[in-house]
Amino acid sequence: MCLGIPVPVTKILDGGFAEVKIGDTVKKINIAMVPDAEVGEYLVLHAGFAITKISAEEAEKTYQMLEEIEHGREIKSIFG
Repeated sequence: MCLGIPVPVTKILDGGFAEVKIGDTVKKINIAMVPDAEVGEYLVLHAGFAITKISAEEAEKTYQMLEEIEHGREIKSIFG
């Protein structure tokens, strides 16, 4: 199973890269598929590549679902 996670952009770098924050960690990612990304926006990250933009609201919903999965709770927000 593949999973893309939302990450906030903290810095745009040269050469089609950006820095994003994952928890307390800052990572350099490839933004070639989302070249118009800006600081403060959320991107969906998969295998080191940003694949699309996502709203802050959708990012928060995703974080909540991941937390529910981590704690073994039923995911009601997707299925009803």
